Amino acid sequence: MTPSGTDYCCLVNLVFGYSNIDVEGYEAMDRAVFRRQAEICQALANAKRLELLHAMRDGEMTVADLQRATELPQTTVSQHLARLRAAGIVRRRQQGTNVFYTLADPRIAEACDIIHAVLASHLAGESELAERVSNGAPAATYGGGALG
Repeated sequence: MTPSGTDYCCLVNLVFGYSNIDVEGYEAMDRAVFRRQAEICQALANAKRLELLHAMRDGEMTVADLQRATELPQTTVSQHLARLRAAGIVRRRQQGTNVFYTLADPRIAEACDIIHAVLASHLAGESELAERVSNGAPAATYGGGALG
């Protein structure tokens, strides 16, 4: 089970402070903000991109560094970095012939950590449910009936 784009959107709301907006103000927000937020969430909703972000959490890396760290082909790394750059999630810096990539905002790593924690909680809950089912618990105890 992997987090969906919606999970990341909720996380981006939390990390970037949108959670402080009251309901009336939230409904009145400019649609352009929601579109931009969706672009960020879509860029984050890819396992290979998350792997690249994880590799960059401790600092700048070249494409070759990222390729070694993730064992992804160079073309794949470059394509995903381009998508992350377009979404404003990573920055690029050139020094001579070397190109370095880094997280555009350290809160991106924090956001990924939060999603990992949420995923761990979900998996723990599913594990408990699976254990109850395998032990023959009645359906009413784990979801309220046959379709529960």
